[in-house]
Amino acid sequence: MYAVLGVVELLPGTTEEVAINDLKQGLIPLVKQAPGFIKGTWFGDDKHGHGLLVFETEEQAQQGLLTVGDIFMGVKVVSSGVYRLHAEA
Repeated sequence: MYAVLGVVELLPGTTEEVAINDLKQGLIPLVKQAPGFIKGTWFGDDKHGHGLLVFETEEQAQQGLLTVGDIFMGVKVVSSGVYRLHAEA
């Protein structure tokens, strides 16, 4: 399995509440339909958000990363990457 780890920054004028709503109404339904998607967790504060998504294969994780892009619904991606998942608890 492979994980996508992303960090976003809220753009000026975007509140935490708006970002969370956009996440729940827009991004999560989109990601849940992605091939190989297993699970995702999103967390953050009023300035930054973090997402950890798990996919079956590296190729599917890379495609999931491309789906989001650099600017999405009031946030800007500041870092992202695909990593092999070593363990879970």
